[in-house]
Amino acid sequence: MADGAKAWCDKMKTAGLPDEFADVVKKTYTSPDAFHCSFRHEDDIDAYAQCMLQDKGVADDSTWRFHPVTGTLRQLRESLCQAANVASTPPSLSALPLQLNSVSSSRLSSADRERLIATFSVHYPGVVLHSSLLPSVGYLRTIQQQCSSKSLAWLPWKRVLSDDAAFQVQSHRTSTRKRDMAELVAEAAGLCDDEWDLELMGSPHKVSQLLTVRAHAYALCTGGGHLHNWMSYVHAFVTHYSKRPGTGMRPVTPAEAEEADREALCEVFRATFQDKVSIDDALTSIVREAKAAVVEVLLCRSDAAWAHAMHSRCVAARITVPASATKLHDYPRARRFVNREWQLVRLP
Repeated sequence: MADGAKAWCDKMKTAGLPDEFADVVKKTYTSPDAFHCSFRHEDDIDAYAQCMLQDKGVADDSTWRFHPVTGTLRQLRESLCQAANVASTPPSLSALPLQLNSVSSSRLSSADRERLIATFSVHYPGVVLHSSLLPSVGYLRTIQQQCSSKSLAWLPWKRVLSDDAAFQVQSHRTSTRKRDMAELVAEAAGLCDDEWDLELMGSPHKVSQLLTVRAHAYALCTGGGHLHNWMSYVHAFVTHYSKRPGTGMRPVTPAEAEEADREALCEVFRATFQDKVSIDDALTSIVREAKAAVVEVLLCRSDAAWAHAMHSRCVAARITVPASATKLHDYPRARRFVNREWQLVRLP
């Protein structure tokens, strides 16, 4: 007996169809598919059961409807219909190699943020997260993904948005230009990150506010460190940034402050990855030791002091610098020269 015919007999036997009736079915319908496609409706299988039972003389018009063989044929048809429905159903999104629904399930909603805020309030009862210091949902989602995947990375300051800043960004974006349908759909799905598209304010208060929003974002997420250590870093950074420059010296620009912050945070995250220390210990170390890279950028330097420092570095790297390039009045030329030459030479 072929494998297909044996499997068909096994199905009828599993359904409980007696052998004498199974032989009749097998002679007419040689496969389960043929049987299933022939009886598309329940009335069809009932009519077939009536004819079979009356031909065998085991039931009449008043008894065939509730005869056991009728029930067995109905059960056989239903099992074949269920198997056909399962085979024709496309795989669910959760079974696909690329789980599209995992993107939406990992997205942070406003309700999720409220739960994080409730936990934050328990741990830090004296801290009030008002809208100017509360991380926006989009930014907090990014930080949460970093902490959950242990892939901490520094983000530019224009990506650090509070609730108030995110509202201003969206309002400015809506009022300045029209957006196409693809951009609107991507924004609604949370697939694009908001960025501050206005000029970053360089006042110490604004910088302190921005860094505090970032500190709150990491403290809200599991594995992001303690708020006290983050705020210690913010205080130390803003203290250096807001220090009054000496006579003939210029203040630190916002771009230099952002570069200093990048150097410091990259050092913190490097320590967590390579040295296997906690983020709290790394923050404490960067604040206490005042890493040279941060101090170098935060020092209030005049143009002449910068040119002199670059001249010393060029001499160490065996670069010939014109004498006029180190003079204060020729400072732009010195910057262009050093930037051009420094890319061509590696320190010994």
